[in-house]
Amino acid sequence: MIVREHRFAVGEDMVTEGSRPSYSTLLLDGIAARYKVLEDGRRQITALHVAGDFVDLHAFR
Repeated sequence: MIVREHRFAVGEDMVTEGSRPSYSTLLLDGIAARYKVLEDGRRQITALHVAGDFVDLHAFR
């Protein structure tokens, strides 16, 4: 198993919409939000993640 650590900046996307990652991301510290962009450009938050959550496990196959 290969383990890599990556630090994300505030506001940086961890996983982009429509991507099919070949890895899963475990949030070790902080808070992250899942969102979708609405037709008028606003963001709708659909989930919040805290340390210990896999932020994209549903998409990992």
